[in-house]
Amino acid sequence: MPVEPADSAGPADTAGPADIAGSVTPRTGAVDAIVLAGGTGRRLGGASKPDVVLAGERLLDRVLAAVAARRRICVVAPESVRLPAGVLRTLEDPPHGGPVAGISAGLAALAAAAGSPDAAGSGTGFGGSGFADSDGGSADADGGSADRMTDAVLVLACDMPGAAQAVPALLGALQGAGDADGAIAVRPDGHRENLAFIARPDAIRAALDSGGDRDRSVRSLLAQLDLVDAVLPAAALDDVDTWEQHAAWEARLSGDPDAARRTAPSLPADRRSSADPLSSPDQPASSEGDPS
Repeated sequence: MPVEPADSAGPADTAGPADIAGSVTPRTGAVDAIVLAGGTGRRLGGASKPDVVLAGERLLDRVLAAVAARRRICVVAPESVRLPAGVLRTLEDPPHGGPVAGISAGLAALAAAAGSPDAAGSGTGFGGSGFADSDGGSADADGGSADRMTDAVLVLACDMPGAAQAVPALLGALQGAGDADGAIAVRPDGHRENLAFIARPDAIRAALDSGGDRDRSVRSLLAQLDLVDAVLPAAALDDVDTWEQHAAWEARLSGDPDAARRTAPSLPADRRSSADPLSSPDQPASSEGDPS
């Protein structure tokens, strides 16, 4: 699929989310971000997961705010998902190839943008006006330094309300990673959050080249990368795969246990999954994964 800057038409998104992620460290230099938002939302009854509203804000917008300071941002999502101006959009071709295919498409989109005179060194266009060079300084907007090369790429799923905690932890872990390929978010019990990591793009590409990118597990991709741990509280890494998880986050953020029922999207009964507590409150959530 061609790489396209997001169209700013439609209801306005926030033009410049706050820089939650913090400054780029000298170790990481220029950092780009890929946000995976092309999943089917099966366990949310077919809802568009990036558009699900949590405590008054779309899931996708929460993640975009967390990566707003990154040099370039690419969202892997269909055209139906609104993006802020200046954010790249791409989608694996054919669609629904899984998160690894999405990561591959995102890398290709970022590489294409890096080669564009209009994109290189120009910042995200919605969250920052430049990027830090390898000495921690700011590169000129015309890409005058050699830092058009991307030193690291953040990869995040769109359903991580705690991304604002994960991003600085990943950047910090990478700064102390030595010769490792990158860092990955890890719960205190050692469980890896496979769609919350940062790594050198050449290392990711080598792993993709050696095992392909279609119908492949993220775990098999990450097994080929040398990643250090960025340990975070388990709650910060909880995602939103089901309405039950949505309700838990809604209650956590609002302090109102009844808030979720007032804000969850209304879906026809035939589109609600068995994991949807709005249609079947006693049915346990499915264990089937939904990559994004």
